[in-house]
Amino acid sequence: MAELELNFLGDFRVLRDRQEVALPPSKKTRALLAYLSLNPRHFRREFLCELLWEIPDDPRGSLRWSLSKLRRVVDSDAVKRIVADRNHVEFDARDVVIDQRDLLAIADGDLRAADSVELEQAAARYQGNFLEGLELSNLHDFHAWCVAERERVLRAQAALLRELVRRHQDAPESALPFARRLVALSPYDEEARAGLVRLLLGLRHTAEAEQQFLLGMRMLKEIGAQTSGALLAARRAVVASAEAPVERAAATARPETPLRTMAGPTDLTGREAELAKLRQAFDAVRDDGRAQLVLLSGEPGIGKSRLVAAAMSIADDGGALLLRASAYESETLRPFALWIDALRRRLPDAAADIFSHKTADNRERLLESLSQLVAVEAEDGPVAVLFDDVHWCDDSSAAAMHFVARMNRERPLLLLLAGRASETQDNKALQQMLRGLRREGMLTEIELGPLSVEAVRELIEQQAPGADAGRLSQTCGGNPLLAIELARAELEGETAGSLNELVRERLARFDLDGAEVLRWAAVLGPPINLNTLVTLTGFDVDQVGAVLEAAERQGMLSPNESGLRFSHDLITRGVYNDISPLRRQVMHRRVATLLEESTALDLSRAADLAHHAAQSGDPGLAARAMVSAGRLCLRFFANDDASKLVRKGMQLVDALPDAERVCVSIDLHDILLAAAPVEDWEAAAGVFASLAEQAVDHGELAHARLGY
Repeated sequence: MAELELNFLGDFRVLRDRQEVALPPSKKTRALLAYLSLNPRHFRREFLCELLWEIPDDPRGSLRWSLSKLRRVVDSDAVKRIVADRNHVEFDARDVVIDQRDLLAIADGDLRAADSVELEQAAARYQGNFLEGLELSNLHDFHAWCVAERERVLRAQAALLRELVRRHQDAPESALPFARRLVALSPYDEEARAGLVRLLLGLRHTAEAEQQFLLGMRMLKEIGAQTSGALLAARRAVVASAEAPVERAAATARPETPLRTMAGPTDLTGREAELAKLRQAFDAVRDDGRAQLVLLSGEPGIGKSRLVAAAMSIADDGGALLLRASAYESETLRPFALWIDALRRRLPDAAADIFSHKTADNRERLLESLSQLVAVEAEDGPVAVLFDDVHWCDDSSAAAMHFVARMNRERPLLLLLAGRASETQDNKALQQMLRGLRREGMLTEIELGPLSVEAVRELIEQQAPGADAGRLSQTCGGNPLLAIELARAELEGETAGSLNELVRERLARFDLDGAEVLRWAAVLGPPINLNTLVTLTGFDVDQVGAVLEAAERQGMLSPNESGLRFSHDLITRGVYNDISPLRRQVMHRRVATLLEESTALDLSRAADLAHHAAQSGDPGLAARAMVSAGRLCLRFFANDDASKLVRKGMQLVDALPDAERVCVSIDLHDILLAAAPVEDWEAAAGVFASLAEQAVDHGELAHARLGY
């Protein structure tokens, strides 16, 4: 057996001699390993830099850092897998087991001649989508490669499942699991869904067969496709079986013990040392009158948000003014998102004054106004600024943190940030801010590691008495969220071994329509807007509301001041991962189109538009979204952010029809001119004049005037 194994389907894992190896936290470093190992040739360093790093980020230094981290993962005393010199890099993949490569090899062979056990084992290795979570949609070339590889993998897995369904066609119970997986993987394949309907009818699951038919027709309508008649033919069998016993699909969750994902903030078993550090930091701020920044980092589900909640209680008891907000993945392009949200929640008048251009006509004055607000509030007592999920922090918010902390270093200010260790490494603006405050001695870092086995056992006994605390405390890897959820699932008779499996079991408690609502909610991201869900799903408001209420009873959703949201980002990600990548693109495109229609009236939603458009697979939609988001950035003097968006937009315009390409290019250049000075005016003028002439040729006179 090969010493080294790389698993890219589902969770990214590297195993050496069957033992899992700890991976570097950086997403780009992991993406580099996947790219090198699946492309067996040597690459110029410049090519890899352009592939995975933006120009301002010191790409050559980042590449060297990533390669050094990967050597510790894949190299051994006997074999050096990373082969590099001053100019080139390659990966020696000989004798390495790679799940993606093995799947493609089987699918490309003679499936009809393959052994059934071999096919079932190969299909079982597909634990999720290729490089799930590592798409890096802001890096155009890598994203395009990742999407293409993902499509190859999906076709290969679908081919395996079709063959397994065919082999078990005379045994419907054996064929059904493969048919379900095939439809989940290829939701727009009418023949596959019709086959599933026929299997369900053969097993007398008439209600689900009817729902699968209706869902299949909705899927075809979703992509504007005409039915081939396969589903209609299957439905005739549904009608013919109307007198058969009908099982009821569960529209809501069974009334068992509800799953509550987030325990109370006072319950911090095994985190006494970290809680003491937070108290010490706040006491120092209050008693010494000096600013401090505390970074709380750890992996998802490790307990960061609960410690932030505990810190809020400490600060509130200490008489501090609390300003808090959370960053969201869909809002990484919204300038000053964290500060705007925090101020709107507690000091709405101040938020309106600072961010409405009444008091600032440039970036420096805006930052000064924000700093002055903190200074004034700190005269009456400590100010505690608590930002969660800062790995998704936008560049402007990070810059404002640095400025406010430095300008108020002699005032009682606590900045508490919580984020994932595995993703903060790739947030350059956040890293720059942290380095600056670390050099000035203002940064305290608290890294949350796994809980001890004893602490996990105690936590399970508190939260889920009756569960097998001894066994689960040994298998959950010290992750308290996973431990509690699996313990509660065990009490309810579920058999999930991971959080993703648990989410799938929870989704299975809903009928197909209910699961659809939750999938759309996962695509939308927080907060969950009832009216938007009604528009997107086509269901009535009572039906959508009932599903959300049932999900809240299960603990999949929880309320906050903005409404309902998934109770943890890992729950959101589990539901999202259950959606076929092809369907995700269609869903994101639908959301982006809806937002594009309203963005002219509400520029604050331009960041959401850019996020969904980038995932839509529609270059025109994505490029136009970069224009909207770029203009939003200029409105808040986030010129560097605007320039980044222009570069992303420029990567997309070549794929557009000529007239649209010219118009979008002119819009992007307009933003770039406002964001940064032009180094070569003569050359730039030539470009603008050429674009203006092309606009005239296409009859786009408004853009021609702008170009000239």
